[in-house]
Amino acid sequence: MQAGAQAILRLYFGDLRKLGLPAPDHRIFETHPLLNDQLIHHLRHGDVAVRGDVSLFDGPDVVFADGSRGSYDLVLACTGYRHAVPYAGDLFGGPDGNAMERLYLGFAHRERPGLWAPGLIETNSGAFGAIGQQARIIAAVLADEAGPGTGMAAEFGRRARGHDVDLTGGLKMDRSERHRGYVDSHALHAALAGELEALGLDARRDRLGGLAG
Repeated sequence: MQAGAQAILRLYFGDLRKLGLPAPDHRIFETHPLLNDQLIHHLRHGDVAVRGDVSLFDGPDVVFADGSRGSYDLVLACTGYRHAVPYAGDLFGGPDGNAMERLYLGFAHRERPGLWAPGLIETNSGAFGAIGQQARIIAAVLADEAGPGTGMAAEFGRRARGHDVDLTGGLKMDRSERHRGYVDSHALHAALAGELEALGLDARRDRLGGLAG
């Protein structure tokens, strides 16, 4: 998939280094996509230009890492964000929410049964199908706890505490702060479908939803 997508992008956009963009230090699908074809369109037409890293500000001038400088009317700092849950930091591993990347299948707290975080995981493709799968598991566990019970909720708790699943899909995900807990969409859909089957739930519909997502 990586090789095919990379070939299509190269055929469609060409060598983006000719537009001033640096060569990526990773392969496609290993980070969150940041560019769109409108940026490339404006780069080709000279509407915007690419500059390197900023080293420092010298009065009205911006000094870049390569030693060049320029004067600008506005500097907008787009520094990204840190994936965290500040309103429940103590529950998710501290003020920066470190435990978010250790949630079982991206949504269930391993040590605190009943603490869920569906939809907060980040994937390299659509996530709505996976969120639907997560919601089905949560609903089934809650229903089992509220009713006569079949032991399914307890089984899910055991699996959440001791079952590890590789959600990288074999990709070498970027290890930056921005990509903590980042997973491969196909691997996540497959793992959630497997969990539904392990709990005795029908996962066929979820597989179709995962493909659509």
